Amino acid sequence: MLSSTWNFIKRHKRKFIFTGVFVGGVYLLGKYAQRKMQEMQEREAAEYIAQARRQFHFESNQRTCNMTVLSMLPTLREAIIHHLNSESLTALLKTK
Repeated sequence: MLSSTWNFIKRHKRKFIFTGVFVGGVYLLGKYAQRKMQEMQEREAAEYIAQARRQFHFESNQRTCNMTVLSMLPTLREAIIHHLNSESLTALLKTK
């Protein structure tokens, strides 16, 4: 029994070697593709997080600018009214 199995293996040695190399190559290629896919997913996740951070930073700056401008509006309005004095000009135009 053992000698017949050994003879079978000797007769088909090339086929076994080719099959072993082929199966090993497919396995290694699958592992390589799996690793590349994982790296690509990690890169996409990092890009998404960076984009979210930039968006949050932009919105935060925009809120700060809006609040600053809104807080300065009353002071600016008073300064414009004082310097331009449109009421006296309007009264002058009405009299003429």
